[in-house]
Amino acid sequence: LPLTHHYTPELHNLSSLISPSFATMADAAIEELYRVTYADRLITPDENADLISTLQELQTIEDGSTSPPALTPDKVVWLRAAAFRIGCEYLVEEDGDDVDDPREENVKLLRTINAVVS
Repeated sequence: LPLTHHYTPELHNLSSLISPSFATMADAAIEELYRVTYADRLITPDENADLISTLQELQTIEDGSTSPPALTPDKVVWLRAAAFRIGCEYLVEEDGDDVDDPREENVKLLRTINAVVS
């Protein structure tokens, strides 16, 4: 099996079927935020601030309370799994992508994924 999967609409739809309990507008926004973050295989201070802000918004309910918590343990697992799943869409193959050093690009990506899930 190849080490990477390139993003395709079919792959995205399949991933939605795997975790239907979290198929919300907020989840779609988080997945898009992950994709923007991973596109250049680096996390900028602005992207980091956006991630923090988005995750903090998940912790509060519309009335400003945190009870019941919107960020349940199951949701944290989903957030981390989504970060890895979407990150894998940006892995570089040795002979298929237009980069000088695929290994270095993949290391940069893995560091970015690590920053997101930490």
